[in-house]
Amino acid sequence: MPWKNKPTFDADFQHSGFTAAIATSSESGSGVYNADLKRDWCIGFVPHGGYLTALLLSASTDYMQTHPSLAPLDQPHPIHIAVSFFRACVPGPALVTLTPVKTGRAYTFLRASLTQGTDVRLESVLAFTNLTTLQHGPTLATLPERPTPHRLRDCVQPEPPLGRIIDVRPAMWKLRYRVPRGAADGSTDDVKCVREQWVSLVDGERIVTSTLGFLADMFQPLPENYPETVRSNWYPTLSLSIEIKRVAPPEGWEWLFCRVHSREIRNGRMDINVDIFDEESRLVAVAHQVAIIVTSDRNRPRGGEQKEGGKGKGEGVKL
Repeated sequence: MPWKNKPTFDADFQHSGFTAAIATSSESGSGVYNADLKRDWCIGFVPHGGYLTALLLSASTDYMQTHPSLAPLDQPHPIHIAVSFFRACVPGPALVTLTPVKTGRAYTFLRASLTQGTDVRLESVLAFTNLTTLQHGPTLATLPERPTPHRLRDCVQPEPPLGRIIDVRPAMWKLRYRVPRGAADGSTDDVKCVREQWVSLVDGERIVTSTLGFLADMFQPLPENYPETVRSNWYPTLSLSIEIKRVAPPEGWEWLFCRVHSREIRNGRMDINVDIFDEESRLVAVAHQVAIIVTSDRNRPRGGEQKEGGKGKGEGVKL
């Protein structure tokens, strides 16, 4: 069943690449960053949660590297971010405000909030360190919960295009996908609660640390593997946390492998866990989120925030 309303784009619409989409501006040391949330990085009418997380990672990293008091700490690498999503964002101007919570010789914690108008839309806490010089201690062998990633060369582009209703999810088009052979959209009929996919940025940009915020939340929703999910739904994230294990190489990554799995989907609420690996099967990041399942009617233009071009009945709506 298609969404009653979906965003439409004029033929001459200028789609944005990742770097442009997360671009911010700030007066040096102010801790306040101006952002412009892009229409084409939405799910339906709502800016994608992973995209917003990537924007926070980018702004906070700049803050840690340029603030007169924080830059001398030499802690440029985010190793953890925890985001709570209070209200849905809308495309357009936004402010990111960063505040140091605790500074230290090895770790620094920041608080980040994103506001639009008078509303705080989301807040997060981030931890920074220097993964090159400040990480010391034992490295111990552990038993991985899942097997090592499928090799990229053994995977194929999904056919037909990934997702039953990808037209209402423009943010999904920002990635190229490769999935294991015989696994439609990255999942199999006998294991519906797992999705496995290799991803790269469709605009040709390399994957960097801030991109991990997007990758940790960008995949076809697991409930759509189940016949019980008979109508199109929206799956908003309530909270998302990411631990970053490795620094991106200077040239970035071209492809990363994401294994998405859920332990329980019950009463419209689900846990989603994402393990991200590089082509050497090294763990790059782990993520966990709490998300809910609601009808697509909840994802719609709201009065005073967006302009409607159509009124239901399957018509397109311009943002």
